[in-house]
Amino acid sequence: MWFGDLPNRTMIMSSYLQYPHNLAHIEYDGSPCPELLAANGLARLLEGRHAPSELIKLSATSFAAVFSGAKGTLVGLWNTAGATTVSIPDAASLSVFNVFAEPEPAERRSNGDLSLAIGTTPVYLTHPGAPTAVRSLLERADIAGDKLQAAGGIEVEDGQLVLAVYVKKLVMRAGAVTVSVASVPEGWELGQRSLTIDPAFETTVRAVFPLSAVTPAQTGGRVLVNISAFGVETPVVCAFPPFSSASRLRDELRIDGKVAALVAGSPVVIDGDLSEWSDEGTARLVAGSRTVAQGEPWKGADDLSGALRFRWDRDHLFVAAMVTDDVFERNSSADAAYMSDSIELFLDLDEADLAQDRKKTDNNPQGPDEFQLLIAPGKGDGHFAQATGWCCRTQSDGGIRVASHRTATGYSLEAAIPWASLSRSFAPRAGTEIGFTFQIPDADVPGRPAKKWIYWTGNDGNWQNPGGWGRMSFR
Repeated sequence: MWFGDLPNRTMIMSSYLQYPHNLAHIEYDGSPCPELLAANGLARLLEGRHAPSELIKLSATSFAAVFSGAKGTLVGLWNTAGATTVSIPDAASLSVFNVFAEPEPAERRSNGDLSLAIGTTPVYLTHPGAPTAVRSLLERADIAGDKLQAAGGIEVEDGQLVLAVYVKKLVMRAGAVTVSVASVPEGWELGQRSLTIDPAFETTVRAVFPLSAVTPAQTGGRVLVNISAFGVETPVVCAFPPFSSASRLRDELRIDGKVAALVAGSPVVIDGDLSEWSDEGTARLVAGSRTVAQGEPWKGADDLSGALRFRWDRDHLFVAAMVTDDVFERNSSADAAYMSDSIELFLDLDEADLAQDRKKTDNNPQGPDEFQLLIAPGKGDGHFAQATGWCCRTQSDGGIRVASHRTATGYSLEAAIPWASLSRSFAPRAGTEIGFTFQIPDADVPGRPAKKWIYWTGNDGNWQNPGGWGRMSFR
């Protein structure tokens, strides 16, 4: 038998696949007891295929552990997510066994391909040659299931509107990917409609299509893109927000680290209704390049995007947010709202060191004039029914007033943040600039923490690196 531990990426024998693969506590081969694990080394030694060579990742969840010795090469092949199938080309030299070293049924096709089922318990392959020969076969293996992730939307690049499509290859198998724009709204024009890219395994490639003309869309719309790879064509819908003109859309989508807060001309009623807000000063987040995903990929603007506007008076900073989120999930208290659907605001109120703070490149604690604020929508009933505000520095709600409404596509939110709760010395005035950025966490699984973020400037480490923040100017 060849039960037991298989090597991890560091060649250390271990029965657990550890972080960063997010598969902790999944035993490699499903061995039922330590005694069988202990027998593993002796069994492989007697078989003459006992030296660990490498761990090959074939897909997001499929792995091959390679061993070599005097009798050739042994491969343990398994899938951490459960049952799937693997097709290996030109596999006449491979023999297939189960964990008891018994011959395993497998489909051998007339063209020499081998098709076999794998799961969390490995299927074992033997080969008389060197590991390099086996690797060349595995590199061409076809793993059943999704082979690509793709999403996209409208962005601004070098001052021009573009359709940006993000494609990530989920399998090691080589192969070019063709991205084709299938349909656009009437009146839209593109310089080209098809691109061929060749992303490396687990690498995201951005395909860019400049838009030479667009027509206003008062309710937003969709662009249909087809992704062709490995003999399969997959449609991808790229949503875009409502806009009244190309220039307005460019202004809203441009991320240059600068946003304007306009003086409030009349009292702002905090009720979650944004109808009294004008579109001036909108900062819109829909760019795939501004997302961070941990296990849950960003699927486009319908999945997670947002538009924020800001107003001010001598007493408050006012925030209006319209967030598009396909799954609403508020499951954390006010002080930990960043772990569920919410908005994080970052403010630096000290003008004297503003320029110096923006030059910082290392991770460092926020200074006494820098604040992380959490504003979160309410569920409407049950736990976390009410919208909440929180100041992480003062460990209090800071007198922040928040109101929200659920919408058909996500939620709207309105907040009033008292300047006095942050600083006794700060007095806003026209022409003032402060350090600023924001990000939007997204939780999609009930009771589970956020696994996606979309951020304006900086990155998902904004809470500890003010050097990545942009600027807010008061007008």
